[in-house]
Amino acid sequence: ETGEDATRASALTVLRRNPELVKAMAASGLQRSAVMVGTVLGAQNLRALVWGQKTAQYTAVLSMCLSVIAMCSAGAFGRFGDRVGRRVAAAVFGVTSFLPSW
Repeated sequence: ETGEDATRASALTVLRRNPELVKAMAASGLQRSAVMVGTVLGAQNLRALVWGQKTAQYTAVLSMCLSVIAMCSAGAFGRFGDRVGRRVAAAVFGVTSFLPSW
C-alpha cells in the first residue's frame, strides 16, 4: 500500500466514523456552489467592465487576500464556534460567505 492509498483509506475511515462531517462537507459544497451563482450570472462581466485589462490581476489579489484572511481568522472562528455552538457558527459562516455575491 502506497502512502497515497494509506492517506485515502485514513480519510475514508474518518468519514465513516463521522457522518456529521460528511453532512457538513456536503452542505459546505452546496453553499459554495450557491455563492458562485453570482459569478456565473455576471459578476465576472461587471469586473471586466470596471477593471478592464487588469481584471485577472485584481481578481487574483482579492483571492489571495481572502485566503490570508481565512487562515488568520480560522482559530478565532473555531473558538467562536466552540463558544456559541456549531449551528450558530455555521449560520454565521453561511451568511458572511453569501454576502459578497449578494
